[in-house]
Amino acid sequence: MGNQQRSNYALDQLRVEEALHQMEAKYYSMFENAVSGIFQTTPDGRYISANPALARLYGYSSSQEMMARLTDIEQQLYVDPRRRDEFVAALQEHDAVSDFESQIYRRDGAIIWISEHARAVRNANGELLYYEGFVEDITQRKYAEAALSQERERLRLVIEGVKDYAIFMLDINGLVASWNSGAQDILGYAASEIIGKHFLCFYTDEEIKLGKPAEKLDIAIAEGRFEQVGWRVRKDGSRFWANIIVTALRDENGHLCGFCQVTQDITEQKRAEEALQQANEELERRVQERTSQLEEAIAQLQSEISERQKVEHQLRLSEEKFSKAFRCSPDPMAITSFSDGRFIEVNDSFLTLMDYSLEEVIGNTVTNLNLWVNPEERVKFREALQEEEIVRNCEYELRVKSGKLVVVLLSAEIINLGGEMCLLSVMTDITDRKRAEDALQESQRALATLMGNLPGMAYRFRNDDNRSLEFVSEGCYQLTGYHPQEFIGEYKVSLSEITHPEDQERLWTAVQIALQENRPYQLTYRITSKAGDVKWIWEQGIGVCSNSGEVLALEGLIVDITERKYAEDLAVRSQHELRQQKAQLEEALHELQQTQAQLIHTEKMSSLGQMVAGVAHEINNPVNCVCGNLVHVDHYTEDLLSLLDLYQKHYPTPNQEIGEFIEEMDLEFLLEDLPKAISSMQVGADRIREIVRSLRNFSRKDDNKRSLANIHEGIEGTLLILQSRLRARASFPEIMVIKEYGNLPIVECYVGKLNQVFMNLIGNAIDAIDEYNQERTADEIKAHPSQIRIKTEVDASNVIIRIFDNGPGMSEDTCKKLFDAFFTTKPVGKGTGLGLSISYQIVVEQHGGKLTCNSVLGKGTEFTISIPIHPLD
Repeated sequence: MGNQQRSNYALDQLRVEEALHQMEAKYYSMFENAVSGIFQTTPDGRYISANPALARLYGYSSSQEMMARLTDIEQQLYVDPRRRDEFVAALQEHDAVSDFESQIYRRDGAIIWISEHARAVRNANGELLYYEGFVEDITQRKYAEAALSQERERLRLVIEGVKDYAIFMLDINGLVASWNSGAQDILGYAASEIIGKHFLCFYTDEEIKLGKPAEKLDIAIAEGRFEQVGWRVRKDGSRFWANIIVTALRDENGHLCGFCQVTQDITEQKRAEEALQQANEELERRVQERTSQLEEAIAQLQSEISERQKVEHQLRLSEEKFSKAFRCSPDPMAITSFSDGRFIEVNDSFLTLMDYSLEEVIGNTVTNLNLWVNPEERVKFREALQEEEIVRNCEYELRVKSGKLVVVLLSAEIINLGGEMCLLSVMTDITDRKRAEDALQESQRALATLMGNLPGMAYRFRNDDNRSLEFVSEGCYQLTGYHPQEFIGEYKVSLSEITHPEDQERLWTAVQIALQENRPYQLTYRITSKAGDVKWIWEQGIGVCSNSGEVLALEGLIVDITERKYAEDLAVRSQHELRQQKAQLEEALHELQQTQAQLIHTEKMSSLGQMVAGVAHEINNPVNCVCGNLVHVDHYTEDLLSLLDLYQKHYPTPNQEIGEFIEEMDLEFLLEDLPKAISSMQVGADRIREIVRSLRNFSRKDDNKRSLANIHEGIEGTLLILQSRLRARASFPEIMVIKEYGNLPIVECYVGKLNQVFMNLIGNAIDAIDEYNQERTADEIKAHPSQIRIKTEVDASNVIIRIFDNGPGMSEDTCKKLFDAFFTTKPVGKGTGLGLSISYQIVVEQHGGKLTCNSVLGKGTEFTISIPIHPLD
């Protein structure tokens, strides 16, 4: 090698060494200033090197101090020494470990969680030299994971404890992923038999063909939520009226991860609503009939009230409302003199908060009681009042009697009280809220999404007077009108504040008793929404206790049941209105008597119908026998007469004895009269059969079922039964029946009941004509013979039957009361007053038709029946 080559080689070596020094300085700087802890240790557990970040992580002032003190990593550092052995074993097997989590002791004895990432360093021959890696502090992450796990377990317990709602989850493919006990109670499937199955099993084949299940999920995906009310089928095939809510669940990236379905059985609620609607319609009809006089009386009374009386009344109401609001307010309130701070009036909430008696406060001053922690704040507070005359929600610290400090939101307004300038102050104690603000920030997004899908709102609150919330689901907005942050983050309102004042004490007592007995509680009470609406809610919850039995919080679910309670309230208000109207109460009592009488009459008619049917049956059997034998008798007679003709033809001259007998029996008359007698017997038997058929039709039992009927047959049957009363009798002339029948279709009706109407109307017409004829002379009757005219016709979808008689007629006042129960124009003992009342009920209420009367004194009466051809329902 020449001198030039050796010189170049030396220069290259210098450059390499310089580069190595620069690189070493660079990596040393990175090592010293790294945020994560970096280490090198021997296989037997001694530190070779460690950076300052690792020393700070373990609580030491420097790397040198740490390596000097930690000579046995396994025993001195790890809470569980076995974790070091597991760490070394993993490195020996894989040459590297990642995210190896352990608990270690800091220098001050505190325990923290760390995550180690390390590798084994070997020489060219594969021999182990040392371990190197870096360490991260994961204590906060571990605490967050534990808190999240605890919240998830609480949610699971809440959902599992809900019995009145079927709550279950579906994965993105529609397979059932979870199933609570409420789902088993409502739908009938056990969790073991339904989890893992497709939710199509809840639908009929027809619904699946129509794409209803897929449509439900598509709407939930597109709009976030799908709600439906309708009939659903349980496992056993029974149906129930259900409210169904399906919500699409998404992860933190917005990707669909499944569905949550909540199903509520509201069958009883629907039945109650339908029953209430019917009752309310009936009540409204009755109230409208009788309110006109009451409205006139109220208008007259209002006109007599002077303007001064109105003003005085309003002032009294205003004073009473203010006094009641002041006394009953859950917020501490006080009235003080603005000039010297002297207390004029305080409410019980103020005394409770400040721990003073009324005697200690009234007449004393704010300064003497030393309420303000910082007097300068009071000066600024008064200056703001002098400028604006009102302040709202200013946060201050006050001192109670015991010396304890409380934080309040103070609102105040200058008012004129009897000519003196006074200060009306309202305080809200936010001491506990201030202490709890940090804890309330632990709510997780995923948990809030799931909780928000529950019907109503899930909650967790402290067991204090305000029921201070630590957690509330998004459902609180739909229920109360307040957003969750107004209950928790902003503390604008508390559960106690929106609870109806009349329910607060009962609610508190019931919850405390349940906590003492260590059992869940179920409550029904009222709240006032942000919009001012009073809602009825149902609440179910349970106390959460520590190992020592201390109540940490209460957790549960609140559901809106306003619609169900609304039905009950409507009934209560209706009863209150009825109690205020004496006339309506008397009418209700009278209608009850009517109903009782109608029931008695109906029972009598039923018994009469059974008797008539029985008599008709007993008559029908022998009549059928007679009719059947008359046919044979007719044939036998013809044969005998033919035989006599043959005898007379071939033996024209009989012997003396036969001739005498023929002359004695008048054979010629017998041959002529016998066929007439048999024919007359046949006509009579047919007549009896017609009467029997009419009796059976009249006594027909409807069994509350409609059937197809010919109206004309019913009328004819009624006329046949009443035929004896239509013919002329000893003291009663004949009543002619004029029939003007139209072309009527077959009608679906209660045949027996409609026949009863025909019997009542035609029978009443006969009674009226007979009574009228007793007052008329024979000439008058001859000039104007008695008539009943029956006319039928079709009008659109109704059948019209008109029954007119030319009897004495009735006055307008009589016509108005004609359909009232127990009203009769007949003498005592000849009428019950129920016939037309029951006829009206049959036509109007049972057939949905109309029954009217048009009468003129001295000219006659016409009843018009109108019934639908097909039932409206």
